[in-house]
Amino acid sequence: MDNNFQYLDEVKDLPIEQKTSAPKLVLSAICIIAAFVLFFCLKHNVLYNILGIILLVIGVFLFIKRRSQRQYRATGSNITQQSFFFEMSDFQRVNRMLDKPLADEPPLHFLANGGVRMDVIASDDKQFAAVQLLTFVPFQHEPATPVYSFTGEQASIIISFIENSKSIK
Repeated sequence: MDNNFQYLDEVKDLPIEQKTSAPKLVLSAICIIAAFVLFFCLKHNVLYNILGIILLVIGVFLFIKRRSQRQYRATGSNITQQSFFFEMSDFQRVNRMLDKPLADEPPLHFLANGGVRMDVIASDDKQFAAVQLLTFVPFQHEPATPVYSFTGEQASIIISFIENSKSIK
């Protein structure tokens, strides 16, 4: 597909920011410091060494993997990102819904795989959503629409639509 649409992950002007979790950083620092205290300041004992290794691993893990969270800038609510698949026959209906979200839109049947992938970034408080549709061309999904960004009531409608669609088996 020959278009100039960016992938959802590449869009820089969405109202999302990385926030560092201060409590997790403090906890990781405490674990690392406690591990060094157990290693070097207390009597060398196998139990202390094992406890020190465990604390060091936990501290490093918290520091590397859990130090930041993406948040919606306006409310500070955490952001989640998901992808959903559906049939190409539903593409136009979903695209129209993204152009003008309506609260009474019937849910969609999501599949394990499909010709269309819907990438969604949504805030936990349902006040922000960004959605993009991608179509499958051999070997990958490519953007078929621009990134739609919603706030307030429209975001709530989009997120409710997705939640209702997820509940259909």
